[in-house]
Amino acid sequence: MAFKSVIVVGATGHLGPHIISALSSNSTFSISILSRQSSPSKFGPHITVYPIDDSYSHHLLLAAFKDKDAVINLLPCYFSEDIPRIKKVADAAVEAGVKRIIPGEFGCDTQDDEVLEAIPAFESKREVIGYLREKEVEGLSWIAIVTGGFFDGVIKNNLHGFSLPARTATIYTPGGQLPISYTTLSTVGLAVASVLSHPDPARFANTYTYVHSVRVSQLQILSALEKATGEKWERKEADAREVRANGLERVKKGDWAGLAEVVVGGLYSGVEGMDFARRRGGVVNRELGLVEEEDLELVVKRLVKG
Repeated sequence: MAFKSVIVVGATGHLGPHIISALSSNSTFSISILSRQSSPSKFGPHITVYPIDDSYSHHLLLAAFKDKDAVINLLPCYFSEDIPRIKKVADAAVEAGVKRIIPGEFGCDTQDDEVLEAIPAFESKREVIGYLREKEVEGLSWIAIVTGGFFDGVIKNNLHGFSLPARTATIYTPGGQLPISYTTLSTVGLAVASVLSHPDPARFANTYTYVHSVRVSQLQILSALEKATGEKWERKEADAREVRANGLERVKKGDWAGLAEVVVGGLYSGVEGMDFARRRGGVVNRELGLVEEEDLELVVKRLVKG
């Protein structure tokens, strides 16, 4: 395996623990974490922790990345001010001789122009990939793992129109009746571990790589939620384009809470690129040893139970 020594940057968010768990299940990985000095987080005895200051000083990054094969960068990338820190990580990785970086691309397909037009907040992610492309000539390779939305959050965090406590669902038109791709956090973790342990190190180098757990519409999610809870949910409707437009106006006025409206409005606007099965080549679940598509009702039932 070409990528044995792996360091995770930003491991304490929603996704980080699932990636650490998947890496830990493969004994051939040597796992390290870059953790802010101010963080109270604790990790297992098999994990080496490198402290970093809040400014992500270059010399500390170099020390942490020395002799590492791969960097998984989970730092948030939603605003323009996030980009310089992410570029600092890439620069240090190149200088330290890291072979591969997996950026925080997880989510919608940012190489699709229609997707970015629908959700312009993800433009910063495309800029990061552009920067990594420039680093290819310096020996760094990258993989952008495209997962769609994290399905756990839809159910547990009452996102994308669904409210588990209130038993309500807002169905967005025109896209709410169309299937789109979602991935559970645990499957994202498995996908990361699988691309790094693939027998051909060049297989996914410098590409967008697509996986999903389920390919479902809002109506299918609602049906599964009603079955899991044993209750009939209140159903509302909203125009995704109006929701998106309202969110954009709020963001322009400095109200960043409108970003959630931009995302959900764009997601259910009917853009074809939200459904990875319709892409040329589709998803690579089978090649990565992942279930091709999980049982929606079982996944929802598990998430509802907590």
